[in-house]
Amino acid sequence: MTQERAPDEDGKNLRRMAEEAIRGKAANRPEISEDLSPENMLRMLHEMRVQQVELEIQNEELLLARAEADRMRRQYADLYELIPAGCVTCDRQGLILHANLTTELMLGVVGDGLIRMPLAGFVAPESQDRYHLLQQVVRKGAESHSGELQLIKGDGSLFWVRIDCRAGFDAEGRQIFCYVISDISKQRFSYEALSASVEFTTSLIHSMEDGFSVLDLDGVTKDASPALCEMTGFSEQELLGTIAPYPYWPPEEYSTIQSALQDTMAGNGKDFELVFMRKNEERFPVIVSAFSVKDRIGVPMGFAATVIDITERKRAEKILLESEQRNRSLYESMMDGFVMADLTGKLTDWNQVFQEMLGYSKEELRNLTYQDLTPARWHEMETRILEEQVLPRGYSDCFE
Repeated sequence: MTQERAPDEDGKNLRRMAEEAIRGKAANRPEISEDLSPENMLRMLHEMRVQQVELEIQNEELLLARAEADRMRRQYADLYELIPAGCVTCDRQGLILHANLTTELMLGVVGDGLIRMPLAGFVAPESQDRYHLLQQVVRKGAESHSGELQLIKGDGSLFWVRIDCRAGFDAEGRQIFCYVISDISKQRFSYEALSASVEFTTSLIHSMEDGFSVLDLDGVTKDASPALCEMTGFSEQELLGTIAPYPYWPPEEYSTIQSALQDTMAGNGKDFELVFMRKNEERFPVIVSAFSVKDRIGVPMGFAATVIDITERKRAEKILLESEQRNRSLYESMMDGFVMADLTGKLTDWNQVFQEMLGYSKEELRNLTYQDLTPARWHEMETRILEEQVLPRGYSDCFE
């Protein structure tokens, strides 16, 4: 911390210097040979009074200027002590010459405990190389240099700082080094937490079995999962930085996919069934689930989408449809009536022979159960057949 001189010290020194000057002038002054008539005496007295008033005015102005200078000095001293950053001055050997109050509180060493201490003694072992490199750069002529280091508090705990170093000279021409030290522990913690979050998100995206793509607000691809790359045949480098139309958009599907992308960017994200293109130009069906990514207050930050290759599902649906068509052709060609019902007895399907046999229309049969088509006295027997034969073994005996 800095120390101020006592307020009356300058005044005492000034008086002592003035008395010595008067004594010197009196010793060398020749004898007065002027006319000491009353008129001259009055004139001299008037001049002396005028000079006295002038000196009093000058003295008052000097006192005001001195008071203002003292006020400014105290103000700057307070600013130096309380600025929210550590300020340290070291000599060429790295010993601390001055340190403000913020530095003392930052390091946990108050009073004069820092003076003549080596600043390097407060630098954590793993940051020593960076600290000495910072000094060397400035010693070699750089105007200033900065870096991030870990310092050690008086209690042994570590904290991160940003330190800016600048070389200079004191009033006697000796080289000094001035450091501005800012505590960045909170920012460093936030950065590390953000890095961990980004790493987790990246790992999550890259471990997904479905394709995943991330776009910024301008539609530029910022990330593409390995699954999407494998699905389309394009490498991550080929996809990153691309904009619409993306490499996996078939030309004939541009308008359809562009419309889906615009809906997503307008905040209407949903599932879209689209057709994508592999690098070998093979087309394949996909389900794209698109959504906007927002920050904590709901402001959009970008867009993302999962992509599921439904080629196998479409193939299975086609096989099932063909099977159903074959089955339909089979029981429509039967000479006997054929009917299907669910477990509640509601009719679900039948052939034309069955419909003509009963004489109902399709609309009427859709609203009926098999119990509506049989006498009430059969219902108990039908229930027993269902429970004892159909459900256990999948079919019943023939009965009339």
